[in-house]
Amino acid sequence: MGTHGVGSSTAKKFISGGEMKGLAYFDTNILVYTDDGSAPKKEAEAIRLFTEHQRSGLAVISLQVIQEYFVTVTRKLGVDPALAQTKVELLTRGRVVRFESGYVVVAIELHRQTRISFWDALIVQAARLAGAAVLYSEDFQHGSSLGGIPIVNPFLPAGKTVFMTRSNRNPGESDLPNASNGDRRKRRTLTNTRRQTKLARL
Repeated sequence: MGTHGVGSSTAKKFISGGEMKGLAYFDTNILVYTDDGSAPKKEAEAIRLFTEHQRSGLAVISLQVIQEYFVTVTRKLGVDPALAQTKVELLTRGRVVRFESGYVVVAIELHRQTRISFWDALIVQAARLAGAAVLYSEDFQHGSSLGGIPIVNPFLPAGKTVFMTRSNRNPGESDLPNASNGDRRKRRTLTNTRRQTKLARL
């Protein structure tokens, strides 16, 4: 799979309540949870985590994440587009990775080497370009490393590792053993969003 374990001690450094060390790249699903009142615990944790990093100048996203965030929260969570636009405008004032054409080729190579989807490879490549010390996501294998970037699911208890990746689970199936239907629905939504907006990104 091209991933390798980074050890529970590495993951624990970045788990909720842990010490912030270096830049942190936030995948789209973490930002979506900041507007998801149907999952209050995850909403609160996502808001706390992103806000702390943003205030410290350590939060990183990419144009891909911004696009996916807007489409997902307006179409599936019912967020007013004007409100979502305001949040997007605030997000663009922070650290945002903007791809050049050559980096797309690098992402393709990562996709071929690791067997993760091309769109997920763009996420990982953006984190690499930013020099992120961690990639926060609910959609990759927690406790592993992709492209040299440690992957952390901030919603898991510290030290817990789930050996499930996007490429070996059914579409929409969650990393979490007891994931709710809402979690699975949001997972499918994000997958569809990445498919629908792929031409716009290039």
